[in-house]
Amino acid sequence: MSDATTNDKWVTDLKFNGRKVMFTAWKARIIAHLNSKSTEDDYKRVMDDKKPLSLAHSDWLKFKPIINDVDVAADMPPSATAANLEAEKMKRLYYLRMQESLIRSLFGKVLPNEFLIQLPGTINNPDLNLSDVWARLEREYAQSSLDVSTTLYLQFITLPTKPFKCVSDLIKRMRSLQNQLNELYSKNIEIPFISEYHISQAVVAVLPHEYFGSNVNQTTDGLKLSMVHFI
Repeated sequence: MSDATTNDKWVTDLKFNGRKVMFTAWKARIIAHLNSKSTEDDYKRVMDDKKPLSLAHSDWLKFKPIINDVDVAADMPPSATAANLEAEKMKRLYYLRMQESLIRSLFGKVLPNEFLIQLPGTINNPDLNLSDVWARLEREYAQSSLDVSTTLYLQFITLPTKPFKCVSDLIKRMRSLQNQLNELYSKNIEIPFISEYHISQAVVAVLPHEYFGSNVNQTTDGLKLSMVHFI
């Protein structure tokens, strides 16, 4: 696969559609992508018997990285001359410019146009810090844990009222939402919230009574999901 094809695939995979509910997942993909670029560059340095640089691509999302003379000197052998230090410093400055250019280009391709046109100038404006762009993204699209759980919970309670192909399909989709909700609840309040009983009750509630008749009782055993699935 050519580099161009690979880059096109990255852009497609990393595009953000502007939906707030997708922002957290998109943000994780972008950061993972930038970290992979840093790891790739560090690997090349190690293979050339050089120390990895402490200059991660994702740092640009938090602040504007700078080259510190002390850090450059610490990575050079004691015998390094002033000319050697200056040459290494220039290499790192150039590396930072490459990082910045890559991220600006990526943002220009994956961010929604309605967001980009709000920026002062263009995404390639050198006076526009990437950390400011990231902060603006957070303000516009980020959701609190309550926002996310509320959205998922609304999907969970309304899903049974929407068309479904079969009971198995409905249960599969509700279980997916159950897992996402319980992961959030366990992380935020340390209490799993949605039990299989909730799914069983929701499924039975939308089925015609004649479909299950007296086969299901509202008991611990009677409302097991496996029992509801069986009917």
